[in-house]
Amino acid sequence: MKKEIAKNGWNDAVLRQYAALMRPARKVGRNYSGGPIPPARDTDVRLSDLLKVDVAYPVVHAKVEIPDEWLAAVIKEQRKNLEEAIRLETENGGSRLGMFIRRITPNDLPEDDSDFLSENLESYTIAFSWLFARLLEVDTSAARREMMAWPDDGDAIFDRLRVWASGYAELVPAC
Repeated sequence: MKKEIAKNGWNDAVLRQYAALMRPARKVGRNYSGGPIPPARDTDVRLSDLLKVDVAYPVVHAKVEIPDEWLAAVIKEQRKNLEEAIRLETENGGSRLGMFIRRITPNDLPEDDSDFLSENLESYTIAFSWLFARLLEVDTSAARREMMAWPDDGDAIFDRLRVWASGYAELVPAC
């Protein structure tokens, strides 16, 4: 991707690559708690008895340079990726959704581009808020349209993002 950007700058192909690199995925591993003994025939066997199923998140680096003119398109793809993360977490039982995501405040936003985040849902959500805050600085109308596109189906992630974003007077003016 870096070679493509250096050669041709940001374009639709780079956007697709970026979205694919940033997409969470199902991660399957060995269930160490079950031991090497197979379950008895007369028991109801669940997938979690055999395998450890989790969601893998990419390491989010704040220093990815996204040109202002591509920011709205990138955040749209990241919203789709965040929606996919929510679907994957829901399929895993949903225990991570909203339980440990701290509130999003301006202090959570990076001071500089050297910060990076861990590979988890909380970091993934915070990184999305970084992009959104930057979009708000660059193009208030695009940020408003993006916020209106967020799912409104009661999931904790977008509910918290909506509450956080409503603190920006540019999006929700005081009455």
